Amino acid sequence: MPNLEDKALRCIEIVRELLPNACEDVIEDQSSKLMFLQYEAIQNLCKRMNLFPTGSENLIGRAHV
Repeated sequence: MPNLEDKALRCIEIVRELLPNACEDVIEDQSSKLMFLQYEAIQNLCKRMNLFPTGSENLIGRAHV
C-alpha cells in the first residue's frame, strides 16, 4: 500500500493537469477533495490521463509541491 505522501502527490498532479492555470489555493483545495478517493481510483485516473508510464509507481519529482 502506498504512503499518504505518494497519494497526495498523485492528486496534485491530477489537479495541475486538469486546471493548469489554477492558483495554489485552488490546487490544494481540489487535491484534498481527491484524497477521499481510493488509491486504486487515483492510480487509474493517472493512467488514463497519461500522467505516468504504465507500470510506473513513482511520481516523486513530477509534482510541483
